[in-house]
Amino acid sequence: MSSLFDISNSEIDSTPQIVDSSINIPVINQQEVLVDASSSTIDLSMTTFQQPITVIDLSRNVIPTQSSGYIGQQAGQNSFFGEFYAFIATGGFTIEQGFATVKLLQQNPLSKYDMTNALQVKYDVALFNKKLGIVKDATNKTVIDSSFVFTLDRFPNDIITITADEFVQNMTTQQVISVGTYYSLYSDYVDYVSKYFGYSGGYASLFSQSSEFDINAGVFDASAFVNIITGKSPDPSGNYVNNLTGSISIYNINNLLRFAIDSNAFGNRDPVAGTDASDPTNPSNYGLADGFAAGDVILVPNGTTITLKLLVDPELYGPINNIGPSNVSNLTQQSNFIQKYGANNYTETSSASYTNITRVLTAPLMIKLVDFVDGGPQ
Repeated sequence: MSSLFDISNSEIDSTPQIVDSSINIPVINQQEVLVDASSSTIDLSMTTFQQPITVIDLSRNVIPTQSSGYIGQQAGQNSFFGEFYAFIATGGFTIEQGFATVKLLQQNPLSKYDMTNALQVKYDVALFNKKLGIVKDATNKTVIDSSFVFTLDRFPNDIITITADEFVQNMTTQQVISVGTYYSLYSDYVDYVSKYFGYSGGYASLFSQSSEFDINAGVFDASAFVNIITGKSPDPSGNYVNNLTGSISIYNINNLLRFAIDSNAFGNRDPVAGTDASDPTNPSNYGLADGFAAGDVILVPNGTTITLKLLVDPELYGPINNIGPSNVSNLTQQSNFIQKYGANNYTETSSASYTNITRVLTAPLMIKLVDFVDGGPQ
């Protein structure tokens, strides 16, 4: 007869016992150590010694009790609930799960703006499309070459930029629709300079031709605009025009064009009565691959800044007779608070010192894209 051996007792007890956990007797696979009850000799010949099992709870049966209804238990499975024997291992597994990005709701990329006071010009739509990588025929309908990726339904270039040189090279007086609030640019500045010098018989008589100062008879029109964006070196009298600098950029082109097509916001992509879509089978089937269209409008809120500057020779001897700055101090203060066409879109600031009279104006630039036929806007 065999029985469990309790190593804590000095005599053989035939009653089955659980091995005392306080003594580290190596036991493999929970096998029992067999003892012949008729002999005082312990037979260990069949016992293999290995790493001990970690005892988690000796008060529980080593065979898990079937259980159900616990949180997380899968249907048809018996989960462990409580403490059980277990082999201890090292390491572990790391798990990460990602989820779809929470997208910002698509905003309406086009809004209405008051264009009344903006500087308004026409620009060749073909030049804008060329920036996207689109080349069309003379009718500006049939696409000859394009960078459009049909599998992705988008243009690879999502930003286009027009440099100052490109703007000047492709601008003529015929393209100027309106100079907006700049119409009084010269006349207002001439008036400011006149008040600076004041009464011609006073200190103004110290300066030559101060009473004769004029700019284009006070007229600022399409011709004056083209003239002022075309650089000119100083002449013997000191008149000059600096080269136009800067650039304008349009971002998010693909989404902007999609909205223009879906909404027909510019009234130039009629899905029923349209006539100039590039689809050869349906001239009303406008798509992103058509690019920009004649009639599209671009607004650059702070698109133009014009600086007018008049230098005044300094007096060589004191006391200084020039009272110009004080003559226009009130006008200068009023000018520096002028804001038209909404905050930060049209501004005017003036400054006057003993040696220069300066006025800086900023106004929006509106560009209407048009077809050019025979080299001119339509």
